[in-house]
Amino acid sequence: MAINVKPIPRKVQVPTTKKPAVQIPAQSSASNYSAADGFARARAINEKRQRDFEARKFRPIEFNAKVGEGGINGVTVILTDNTRAPNLPYFHYCHRWGFEQGNPQTEVCIQDDPEGCPLCRKLNRKGSYEMVLTCIDTRPFTYKAGPNMGKTVQRSTKPYVVKTSMIPQFERLYRAHKTFRGMVLKVFRDNQKSPSSGSSVEFVRMLSEAELGKYGDLAKPLDYKKAYPRMDAATMARTYEADTGEGGTLGSADFASGAKNDALPF
Repeated sequence: MAINVKPIPRKVQVPTTKKPAVQIPAQSSASNYSAADGFARARAINEKRQRDFEARKFRPIEFNAKVGEGGINGVTVILTDNTRAPNLPYFHYCHRWGFEQGNPQTEVCIQDDPEGCPLCRKLNRKGSYEMVLTCIDTRPFTYKAGPNMGKTVQRSTKPYVVKTSMIPQFERLYRAHKTFRGMVLKVFRDNQKSPSSGSSVEFVRMLSEAELGKYGDLAKPLDYKKAYPRMDAATMARTYEADTGEGGTLGSADFASGAKNDALPF
């Protein structure tokens, strides 16, 4: 009786493509530097990190209204932007997070950068579109930290952040008065979900340049490039992606100063 034996299958040799060796850039190899060059490069990197830190450390404290603050009168602010100059008012995309945890943080979104925005990836969302104006906050302000801790000033200059939903209100005001400079507003915040800059505003009147002059340096608009420095993609990635637990804690300061005359309208 014949026995059928199944042939043993031959092993098939699957052709493989050998991956080329990864070429490490010369600049990442310490052996390519002399001692002097290596030390100089380290100094340059550390100096840039310090500049980035200092630029972000002293950001001004933004205007923040409490829910129901001021009652039916709201909170009075005076806008000081000279919107006849180019590129004013100031618009940008901005990331804000950590408020629920009591550690609020702010960083300009660089979603228009060719390399993309590392914070968009980390937070899994795009930055919010905002308009930023400068206001004189007419409420007394007490420093809670820093060299002026405990000092109280009667008025202070602060960024006034207008959220996307509020921009149409300010556009109507701008079209009606042709400028924001000298515009006195009452700000109202109706509930906790409303923007900290208010859920509605009420126009009061326009101040003349002579009246604004009584506020001295308080009437000068902020330099927004200094108030909101823009990181490059590499620096942002190093700051926020390398250590997501500790990177990016921001400090702040306001730009308070005295006025020239006590006889102020507000």
